[in-house]
Amino acid sequence: MTNYFAILGLEPTIDIDEALLRKQYYRLQRQFHPDLDNSLKAASQAANISEAYRIISNPDQRLHHVLELHKALPAEGQAQIPHDFLIGMLDINEAIDDAGGNPQAITSIQSQIDIIQKELDSHVRPAIERFTPHQVSNADLSLLVDYYLKCKYIQRLLERINHTQH
Repeated sequence: MTNYFAILGLEPTIDIDEALLRKQYYRLQRQFHPDLDNSLKAASQAANISEAYRIISNPDQRLHHVLELHKALPAEGQAQIPHDFLIGMLDINEAIDDAGGNPQAITSIQSQIDIIQKELDSHVRPAIERFTPHQVSNADLSLLVDYYLKCKYIQRLLERINHTQH
């Protein structure tokens, strides 16, 4: 598996120093830019650097990558999402259907989703703050996986809302 953090010369982390990330990206892109080095190796390295930056600069993809590096993600279809959370997501899906594009109803649903997201964020924040690339507890990994999977559900709801508005 490709370690995108290693490509950028960074330690795997969930909270990243955005300025350092950009600095590393630009430094490496200058080093391997095709105008400065037209070898196939440099072109390949520049593409890898761009891909690494794309993944690491996106918080959702970065979390996914960190969890992949720790082999913490469940196999496809094996995720264990709490029943009460799934019921809540089904209720919101039904509310989206019932809203029928009504702006006030959609705004209310988005507010409900924002509250859920903030609760998830506050619950996982301590695990993110404790996270170090070389020492992470199984409990924290489990919490991070749960957070990631729930955020995927929320993202699908938001995409559905955007789709109904356009």
